[in-house]
Amino acid sequence: MPDLFIKPASGAVEQQAVLAGGGAKFPTDWSRDGKYVLYHGAGATTGWDVYVYSTADKTTKPLIQTPANEEQGQFSPDGHWVAYTSDETGNLEVYVRAFSSGGGTWRVSAAGGSQP
Repeated sequence: MPDLFIKPASGAVEQQAVLAGGGAKFPTDWSRDGKYVLYHGAGATTGWDVYVYSTADKTTKPLIQTPANEEQGQFSPDGHWVAYTSDETGNLEVYVRAFSSGGGTWRVSAAGGSQP
């Protein structure tokens, strides 16, 4: 199963495993300020979910976790929003929600979408 590693581009230090074990993880975006990594992975009971890893405190939390499958999380250029795909309607659609907690979720595709 893939794990997530971080290695400085300078090569000055060896790669560091930041998310090892516990199933497949697919990184999909890195925030412009370098503080967060979005990835999707298989939840224990909820299918695929979007998670956020904090490089500052080295913690992971679910960002988008529903009974549907959520994948392909991408930060907006200003870092305030996250776009992702979900099959909650029975078809893949693209949705947007605020990166910070709270607020709503909006479907932004009208007839299917597989990449935010």
